[in-house]
Amino acid sequence: MITIADLKALRTLSAFTDSDLKIFLSQARVKKLKKGEVLYAQGDLAKSCFLLVHGAVQAERARRKNHEVISAIRPGVFVGQVALIDGGKRSATVRASEDSEGVEISRGDFDAFLAGSSPLCLAFCDQVAIAGIRQFRGVMNRLAALPKRRTSAELRRSELNQVSGALGEWGADLDVGDIEVVMDNDPTRNWKRKP
Repeated sequence: MITIADLKALRTLSAFTDSDLKIFLSQARVKKLKKGEVLYAQGDLAKSCFLLVHGAVQAERARRKNHEVISAIRPGVFVGQVALIDGGKRSATVRASEDSEGVEISRGDFDAFLAGSSPLCLAFCDQVAIAGIRQFRGVMNRLAALPKRRTSAELRRSELNQVSGALGEWGADLDVGDIEVVMDNDPTRNWKRKP
């Protein structure tokens, strides 16, 4: 069971009052996930967003024939808010990596929060926006740091797949192969130009 104290312990909601969090809990739905259970699948239409309160989940992205973990999600992180805002499809599958519990906000409740003008609605919208901005900034920092690291091709490909998957949440669909060619810092490799 998720309590007001559980929500206040999260950095994302720490500034909310107890009465705000009581209203928030009354409008959201508590969702429990068993280890391995899928919260939503890549390609699904966004119908809700999720705030992880206890446990851990991971985002996985299917690229060609591989399924790769693109991020580990810890308590206090919103998941799926970007696709919910723009009405898009899920860019990754989110699966519980251990027994987990969180708060799910449906599209209807989310739209009510967006349309509301109460301090709670405005604060909630701010928190969702801030969470998205932090995710985007983190991805861009990782992408900017890639050329500076001298890593094996396998490690670089893994990192690029993670960055690509995270950017997919924002509607960008990158071809990892093209980025790899630009970033490869092995001067002994003979490149053939793509036709």
